[in-house]
Amino acid sequence: MNLGIISPSQFVPIAEAANLADKLSGFMLRQCAETYPLCQEQEISLDKISLNILIRLISSRHFVSGLLSDAEKLGIPSDTDLVGYYQSD
Repeated sequence: MNLGIISPSQFVPIAEAANLADKLSGFMLRQCAETYPLCQEQEISLDKISLNILIRLISSRHFVSGLLSDAEKLGIPSDTDLVGYYQSD
């Protein structure tokens, strides 16, 4: 079933209610990491990656170090700006 485009304001509350918000954030980071080399192959320069991150996750003790560690493991260069557009809880 294809529902088309669904905005974060629709799916984030569902992810939170199902306790999947953390996994969703990880999934989105992995999607970015998979897309990054494809862009490089096509000579598309990406100096920023934007993610929707919940404020609750950002304020957790190990969020930044975990995000940077995940980005490194996934091959996102350390000089890439990871820009968060934060959804309110």
